[in-house]
Amino acid sequence: MSSISMPLLTFIQPSMLTEEQIYLEEWTNSSRLLFYSVLSIAFFTLPVLLTSFCWIRCKKRQNVHFLPYLCAILGANMVLLGTLMTSVITENTDYVYDIIPGYLVCKLTAFLVNSSSCFIHWAWVAMYAEWSTVVRTASSLYVSPPSESCSSASATYSSLSAFEITVPAGLGASY
Repeated sequence: MSSISMPLLTFIQPSMLTEEQIYLEEWTNSSRLLFYSVLSIAFFTLPVLLTSFCWIRCKKRQNVHFLPYLCAILGANMVLLGTLMTSVITENTDYVYDIIPGYLVCKLTAFLVNSSSCFIHWAWVAMYAEWSTVVRTASSLYVSPPSESCSSASATYSSLSAFEITVPAGLGASY
């Protein structure tokens, strides 16, 4: 089978190409599109994540309970996106493979991507579980004033939302 270069393919009529050559051209174009889309997303998102992390850490008022979770999630997202970007770049250059063996790069990439993804998901679960626990504890500690009747107290309970509940001083911030 003869090999045809990409610039030559643009001058050949589609009817003259074999099915395998058309498939190869589509695969090459989609691969190039994916390569540039991953790089553009990474180069746009990494500075946004870093700016968000710095803004959260430099903020004066930091009494919200979820900030450690959010900072950890932002850091893990930076590791995940940085690993994917580095992996895409190293696949197209041989510089890294001259220094580190290919199987080690592959295993390191798989470990970083899987562990950071797992950490990100479980950090969200832990943050939500803590929030849910604080809200449920606060709502069970809420007592209506003694002067109200039972019917007006139940109306008060039904009109409360999670953001109107004030947590007692020993349990944390107010929502």
